[in-house]
Amino acid sequence: MGQPEAVDAMVDLVTLVKAGLSDPNKPFGVFLFVGPTGVGKTELARAMAENLFGDPARLVRLDMSEFATYEAFERLIGGGIHSTEPGLLTSTVRERPFAVLLFDEIEKAHPNIYNLCLQIFDAGRLTDTQGRTADFRRTIVIMTSNVGSSIAGESPVGFGRKPTPTPDRDMTMRELGRWFRPEFLNRLDRIVNFRPLAVETAEKIAQREVARVLERGGITRRNLAIEVDPAVLPVLLREGYSPAFGARPLKRTVERMVLLPVARAIAEGNLPPGSLLRLVARQNRVDIEVEPPEAPEGPAPTAARALPVVERAAKLLERLRELSIQAEPLAERKSELLSQSSQPDFWNDAAQTRRIYDDIYRLDGILANLVTLEKQAQAEVERAQKQRGSGRELTRIEEHLEGLESQAEQLAFLVSCRDARALGDALVTLRLATRQVGTRQGRGLDGVPLLARMYVNFAARRGLEVQVVDDRHGGEPKEDTITLHVFGPGAFALLGGEAGIHQVSRGKAHRSERKNSVERKTSAEREMIRVEVLPAPSGTVAFSPDELQAEVKPAKLRQGRLLTQINHEIRLFHAPTMTSVHGWCDGSKTEAIDRLKTLLRARLDAQKTPAVGKPPVVRRYRLGPSAMVRDHRTGRGTARLDSVLEGHLDPFLLPPSGNG
Repeated sequence: MGQPEAVDAMVDLVTLVKAGLSDPNKPFGVFLFVGPTGVGKTELARAMAENLFGDPARLVRLDMSEFATYEAFERLIGGGIHSTEPGLLTSTVRERPFAVLLFDEIEKAHPNIYNLCLQIFDAGRLTDTQGRTADFRRTIVIMTSNVGSSIAGESPVGFGRKPTPTPDRDMTMRELGRWFRPEFLNRLDRIVNFRPLAVETAEKIAQREVARVLERGGITRRNLAIEVDPAVLPVLLREGYSPAFGARPLKRTVERMVLLPVARAIAEGNLPPGSLLRLVARQNRVDIEVEPPEAPEGPAPTAARALPVVERAAKLLERLRELSIQAEPLAERKSELLSQSSQPDFWNDAAQTRRIYDDIYRLDGILANLVTLEKQAQAEVERAQKQRGSGRELTRIEEHLEGLESQAEQLAFLVSCRDARALGDALVTLRLATRQVGTRQGRGLDGVPLLARMYVNFAARRGLEVQVVDDRHGGEPKEDTITLHVFGPGAFALLGGEAGIHQVSRGKAHRSERKNSVERKTSAEREMIRVEVLPAPSGTVAFSPDELQAEVKPAKLRQGRLLTQINHEIRLFHAPTMTSVHGWCDGSKTEAIDRLKTLLRARLDAQKTPAVGKPPVVRRYRLGPSAMVRDHRTGRGTARLDSVLEGHLDPFLLPPSGNG
């Protein structure tokens, strides 16, 4: 990560080897990796062994600080003429002729070792003290060194932070010339300079390390689900990032701040199997919160019939007529704004023009929805008066009334609301927090696209527009994320209560099955999906060049789950706060970057007012023959999973609170 020159050098080598055009009388390649500590030199050598020879164990690593004495060369080629001890290097190459030889910190070896290297580099062979020749022509020789790569000091983080400097090749060659003889340097195929670790690269490494440590056996064996707050990454970077020491302090920070709290929680013995652990950032520390496992579920509750349908429909219609009277000031405000738009100087101020049109759009949407809802309520009153007591028809009318009542509550809030943020658009991000495949090792539940389509369907039912900002599934580390931009009056007020943890599962947890007189325990497939709902900033979002870095690459995966064509893989990094957003996007590069800038600004605004308390477990969705949806905030449930996924969320929506 963050070393394009080094990666290009390795790609060139692999190309020559695969094409059969490498020199048959020399090793496949002889490289000297020069750079600061902790920037990926050893990691790249390990990746070469795995990708070219199929096994990371094909990496033979020799710490050259152990060969600093005069007689140390004997350990590499054998203990002497009368000794039967095999040479550490020659015997290994005879056993594994296809290998990557890593001479780590070569400058610490005794000069006698350099003489042995000359024969390997030039002729691809080395003779041990027993007279046996080891063939190095099928090996890749990589040496690492810190010579000429010292960093003057810590680069500042935040505004005024300068980019990580590219190594000065002339200075590096001068320093290498002081350490190594010309005939040694002249036999190298390539000297590869490694850059100091940039903060943008450190953020990717931190994300990968967190994903790796959470896959360790102590967590998976206990069937624990762990959800990491995205705000944890900036905390890890602030604590563990060091340009001088590279990735190693960052890895230690991940161990200390992420893995250690989990280990302590496990050691206390209060984590039953199936528990959900949340790692949340609070100031400059990482705290852990525990959600107990899912309790056994009974049948879905049925709502009590509060009023006869005729009386209920009439009450709803009366409520909507009252709202129409209360909304008269909104109609007057809309007329005022329309009159302003006809002024001669209206178009002089672009920002004001856009703000006025946004207000007109929202007011018009509220008033239009109110008229439509009143007509629907009138139709339900007439239908309720005509119904003959049929149980199926009565249930259908009640379900429709329940949805209309929910919409009426939302409209009542919007009519009285004076908070522009609640009246505005919403950014909904669905991210797979953790996944447990269960005993049957299924292919996965695809919970993220399943719920994303549910919100798309819900928005369509409510007359809202949806734009897919990000449809990401893959990468390193693997991510499963979809971000939706929902446009329309009151979109944030409508969807804000959906923020939290949503669980999608198939099967029942820890169930015993008996087959052929053999009892076995099965566990459910389970996916924890974190839903984040943010108010979309209004107007044009802009950042200064100093505070924002953009990385744009052509998309490797061309088709998404919700997007028909993915064109770009984009990553925006906000240096002052060490916050980043990623996206696999469609459209042009400029359009995609602008959409992600809006998401980044919304995240930064949300950091200014951190949420109080932990995100709730909002809803559980159980797939399969015993399908069920249970909402933990309202206490409601239903067995009609298909209806919920089609966007019928009205029974579960919390009415917005407050006017801002």
